[in-house]
Amino acid sequence: MDNAFVESFNGSFRDECLNVNWFLSMEDAREKIERWRVDYNEFRPHSTLRDLTPREFAERTAAKDPGQKSPLMAGSVSG
Repeated sequence: MDNAFVESFNGSFRDECLNVNWFLSMEDAREKIERWRVDYNEFRPHSTLRDLTPREFAERTAAKDPGQKSPLMAGSVSG
């Protein structure tokens, strides 16, 4: 509970991806997790980001402060 943002993300990932999908192989898991990641970062507005998607928030933050780290979940899932 030290990091509420991480705890919230972990709960969303578990509830919306891990608990609703059957992973038939590692490749299947990678594909399903990647689809969820793209949806989470690029299409779904988040109330904690003033109803912006994480991508929109990162782009606006970068425009204001180019040295700022991105809040997006890191790139694609790989093995």
